[in-house]
Amino acid sequence: MQQQVKTINQRKFKVLITASIFLFATFACTQENSLSQQTDTTPAQREIFTIVEDQPNYKGGMDAFYKYVIGEIKYPLQARNAGVEGKVQVQFVIERDGSISNVTAINSIGSGCDQEAIRVIENAPDFIAGSQRGRTVKTTMVLPITFKLNKEKRNADNSVQGTIIAGELLTKLEELKVNTNYTNGEWSGTISDADGNKLPGVNIVLAGTKYGTVSDLSGTFRIKAEADQELHISRVGYEGVVIKN
Repeated sequence: MQQQVKTINQRKFKVLITASIFLFATFACTQENSLSQQTDTTPAQREIFTIVEDQPNYKGGMDAFYKYVIGEIKYPLQARNAGVEGKVQVQFVIERDGSISNVTAINSIGSGCDQEAIRVIENAPDFIAGSQRGRTVKTTMVLPITFKLNKEKRNADNSVQGTIIAGELLTKLEELKVNTNYTNGEWSGTISDADGNKLPGVNIVLAGTKYGTVSDLSGTFRIKAEADQELHISRVGYEGVVIKN
C-alpha cells in the first residue's frame, strides 16, 4: 500500500513538472516574439539610416540615374558668362516608398548652379528604397555634381559651353553628438544624433584595448578607465569620435 501511494505521487510530480516547463516555454516564446516585433518595427520606421544592409537603387540601374542627371541639368547662362564652375554636393533623403525628399545643396558655387542641381534631383523618378532587417528605411544620400566650363568652345549665341559631370552617389555619414564627464576613474555620458535624438547601441571602446560598452536605450553609458585612456566612439553610418580627458 505504501509503495502504491509513492508511485502515484511521483506520477503527479512528473505531470506538474512537464506542465510547468510547457508554460515557461510558451511564455518565453511569447515575450521573445513581442520584443522582436517592437525592435523590428518601431525604430526602422522613424530613423533615417545612412548605411543600410541593402542600399537604395535607381529603377533601371545607377548608370540610368547618372544619365538622367547629366541629360536634365542645364548649365546656367549666368554662371557660364560669369566664368563660374565647381562642384555642388546635393544631399537628399530617399523615403521608404522610394520617393525623394529634403533636397538641399551642402555647399554653394552660386550663379544658379545650386538651384539647377536641386531642381533636377527633386524631379528625379523614384528609387527602390533601401532596407534594414528586411524592412524599407529612409536613407540619406549625397550626389556630387560638377559644373565645368569648356572655355575654348562657344555656342551659337557666343556663350561659353559647359559640361556637367555626375559623381558617385554616396550615403552620408551623420555626426554624433557626445557629452561626457570623467569622475573617480569612470567615463559617463550621453550620445545623440544631429537632431538631439538619443542613440542606443553606440560602441564605446577604450583605445588600445578590447574593453568597451554600448550606450543604452536612453543613449547613456558608463565605463571605467584610466585618466589618460581615450574613448573611441562609433556607430554604423556615423562619423567616429575620439574623446580625450
